[in-house]
Amino acid sequence: MKRHFTPGPWEVDIQDGIPGVFAEDAAPICYTGEVRGFTEDWQRDTAEGDAYLIAGAPELLQQLQKAHRFLRKSGYDMTEIDALITKITGEA
Repeated sequence: MKRHFTPGPWEVDIQDGIPGVFAEDAAPICYTGEVRGFTEDWQRDTAEGDAYLIAGAPELLQQLQKAHRFLRKSGYDMTEIDALITKITGEA
């Protein structure tokens, strides 16, 4: 079954010390980290890094699909890329 996504681009914003990922219309996609706060600096750094990774997902998928079209024409083994795209989109 094909999955539906909130259109990108997505942006990171830190609100009250909690990193979040937001759509262009400011609708929240997700928050990373603990809502109660962080007890260690590495937790804050990791939560912020996770937010940036998630925020890049729509553009990353778009570029992966472009590379997929190019590489398929070149005869490259597409097994792993096909599996990743299917995992993300729900369709082959």
